[in-house]
Amino acid sequence: MPGRVRPFSVIAKLELMTYLLTVPLAALFLIIHLNYAGEQILRFLQAVLVAVLFSLLFPAYRIIQLKRLLDYFYVGSTPFNERAQEDRERFRRSLLDLPRRYAFIVILQWTTGVAVAAAVNQILNPGPLTQALYFAVALLMVIPMNWISQYYFAEHFLSPLFTDPEVTRITLGPARIRRIGLFGRIFLSLFSIAWLSLIMTGSILFSIYRNKLQTESLEIFLLLIFFFAVVIIFVNAYFIASSLSNNIHRLGDVLHDLGEGNLTQLLPLASTDESGILSFRVNALIDRLNQMMHSIRSEAQSMEKESLDLKHRTASLQAGMVEQAALAEQMSASIEEISASIAGASEIAERQKEHADHSAKMLHALNEKIREIHSVSEKVKRSSDEMHTEIKQGAATMKEVQSSILAAESTTIDIQDTADLIQEITEQLNLLSLNASIEAARAGEAGKGFAVVAREINTLGTRTQDNARAIVELISRAVEASASSRSANEKGQTSFESISRLVVTSTAESDRLATTADSQQIVSEKVAEQFAGIITLADQVRDLTSEQARTIREFAKGVEQLSEGSTDLATTTDEIDRFAEQLRDQGSRLMKEIGLFRLRS
Repeated sequence: MPGRVRPFSVIAKLELMTYLLTVPLAALFLIIHLNYAGEQILRFLQAVLVAVLFSLLFPAYRIIQLKRLLDYFYVGSTPFNERAQEDRERFRRSLLDLPRRYAFIVILQWTTGVAVAAAVNQILNPGPLTQALYFAVALLMVIPMNWISQYYFAEHFLSPLFTDPEVTRITLGPARIRRIGLFGRIFLSLFSIAWLSLIMTGSILFSIYRNKLQTESLEIFLLLIFFFAVVIIFVNAYFIASSLSNNIHRLGDVLHDLGEGNLTQLLPLASTDESGILSFRVNALIDRLNQMMHSIRSEAQSMEKESLDLKHRTASLQAGMVEQAALAEQMSASIEEISASIAGASEIAERQKEHADHSAKMLHALNEKIREIHSVSEKVKRSSDEMHTEIKQGAATMKEVQSSILAAESTTIDIQDTADLIQEITEQLNLLSLNASIEAARAGEAGKGFAVVAREINTLGTRTQDNARAIVELISRAVEASASSRSANEKGQTSFESISRLVVTSTAESDRLATTADSQQIVSEKVAEQFAGIITLADQVRDLTSEQARTIREFAKGVEQLSEGSTDLATTTDEIDRFAEQLRDQGSRLMKEIGLFRLRS
């Protein structure tokens, strides 16, 4: 950024130019026409000094105004380039309008200053009121020249701020600027010179005609007036030429940079004439070129990058084509295998359909058998129930028989005891018969009758003993038979109990068999329904395998076409690869050419 512009320095330079040129010219003009000399000149200069001091209020106002504007540019809390575009445009318009406003403020300053000088001079150098007319003539004489010179001075001294890069980058259309063109500037400059010469010459001739001028020292004053007038004209001409020259030099520098490929520099708007307004068009051209170069650079980079990427992709594509061709061959072989597999699957599906139909028939027969089993199990259950009832009755009868056998066995034992008693009695009879025989033998004849009785008793005892033995033997047999019957009855009762348990178990099993038969019948019915679905699915599988076989045949044709296309595509990728290489070379050459340009971000 250029050196910082100081408000006091700028306004001081403007005032100094006024006090060194215009004020002496006007003072000499008044001294000549008022015929002042000696102390009158000193008192007149005192009046001029008072007017100058009074008019310093206007420079102070301009300093404050310029300081406020520059503080916004230099001191703001937010960097200037980060502020709102509207605020920055308003700042630049105010900046460009400063020379025109300063020129009008100078007119007001001179009008006030000349009026104050006339009033103070009237007090210090009393005279006719007509002498105030010369102050008015002096004001009219210098106003045009002073206005145009102040305008040029302000533009010149503010040019460092006008050409600041931050200000230059503010986009501002020419329609939004109050312009003073070259024609206006030249016309006003020539008019101010002509006006100054006309008023000065006319007033002098008028004073000579009225014999109001003193010839003493007139030549010196006229030479001084002529000198200051020439200096003022020269200075104004210099600043006009300087403004044009600076604009042309800036334009030349920008065009030179543009020719060197430097698009970072913009043409500053340092004046509001045509040479300054030209900066809008030049900057628009530079912006457009900058945008174009950015676009071209971006496109060139993209082209170079994409061409390289395209080359890599075509290389990958070529490798992919080779792999694809190999895969196509593998796919073709695989498809043949798949086709054979699908044909086999179709045959299997057909056989599966036949097996499913046969299984359905077998399942139907099985279902019928299950129904028969269910019917038989119902009959077995009823028979088991009847057998269980009869076995219960037989068990009860066996218990009764057991009771009778036990009673008979008890009676037989009682009879055996009686037989034992009879046998004992028989043995007693035998002993008695023996004793009787012994006694009869002892008695002799007297005992013959008793011997006969003894023999009969002995015979009866023998028979009784034989019968008792026979009875005991029969009773023993009866006891043994009773014990055998009791044992057989107990075994029969045990067998009946076992049979009863078996019948109960058989009945339970018959119940479970019947329940299982019911469940099996339900399951078989469900299985029959599922078999119907399986048969339907088998039909669908058969149809799908047929359709799949057709699809595989079509796919095989597609793979064959793909293999042919891969060959054609491999040829095309070779051509694309050559084109990508050429495109990359062109992008590299374009990047080298664009690399000569320096662009703004």
